[in-house]
This record gives sequence, C-alpha cells and structure tokens, in this order.
Amino acid sequence: PQYIFATNFVAIIPLAWLIGKATEDVAAKVGETFGGLLNATFGNVVEMLLCVAGIRNGEIGVVQCTLLGSILSNLLLVMGCAFLA
Repeated sequence: PQYIFATNFVAIIPLAWLIGKATEDVAAKVGETFGGLLNATFGNVVEMLLCVAGIRNGEIGVVQCTLLGSILSNLLLVMGCAFLA
C-alpha cells in the first residue's frame, strides 16, 4: 500500500542524513584520505540495507533493478561532472 511506501520513504531520509553526518565527523578526525574512503564506503549503505531487505523478502527483481539504477546514476553523475570540470 501507498502509506507504507510513504512512511518508509520518510524514514530513510533521516537515516541517510545521520550516516552522512557521522562519516563526515569521523573523516574530520582521521584525515582526508581515510575520510574519503569512509565516504565512498558508507555513501551507499542505505541502498545496501534496502537490498538486503529485498533479498530477504524474495524480491530479487526489485533488488536487481535498484542496483542497476544506482550504478547507472552514479556512472552518469560522475561522468557528467568530469565532462563539466
């Protein structure tokens, strides 16, 4: 149902913010190189949590499409930014 989707969507927003804030705080303490590695690692942790939940519920097609969309959007965003730089 739509109310479940809307509730889950709203719940993910603070989770993503909290993870981003935590990695930024840790990156400020440990240095630029390790901080960049942490940001790259934990930048997609929300998507991975959603994928694990999808696999547990047997929704393999949804997980595959989610991962494909994530990969394509990251590739297009990075390539587009590289072309503009």
